Amino acid sequence: MKLSVPIRRLFPLNVALGSVGLAAWTFVMGVGLPRHYSAQHWDAAWVGLDIAETVFLLLTALGVWKKRLITVVFAVVTSTLFVCDGWFDCVTARDGELRGALIVAVLLEAPAAIVLTRAALRILRHHAADPSVWRATVSAD
Repeated sequence: MKLSVPIRRLFPLNVALGSVGLAAWTFVMGVGLPRHYSAQHWDAAWVGLDIAETVFLLLTALGVWKKRLITVVFAVVTSTLFVCDGWFDCVTARDGELRGALIVAVLLEAPAAIVLTRAALRILRHHAADPSVWRATVSAD
């Protein structure tokens, strides 16, 4: 599908405006949220996150096995989920749970996220005409 020139020009502007809006919303939330909150469906939130991690880790493995470029997307999503899991484990830990959460985050989730991100970058470098992923251009066509 070929994107029109106005859409190609408006997309980055809209993404930039979205980041400004998100920064403002983050400030509002930071000022207004209570320090303590009792959440409903806490179990569903955590189990859902772990299911998403499992599914995307399996998709990453399948992508690598099949040698598909979509592996980059799966690896980056999985990496992001691991970072989020580690973050939320640590910031929601109760008294006495923080040490275990930090151990898991530092020894498992962060290294897994790093390995997955490096794998995604390596795949991109392999497929990019310019070996520097940061200088390679993208066509929206």
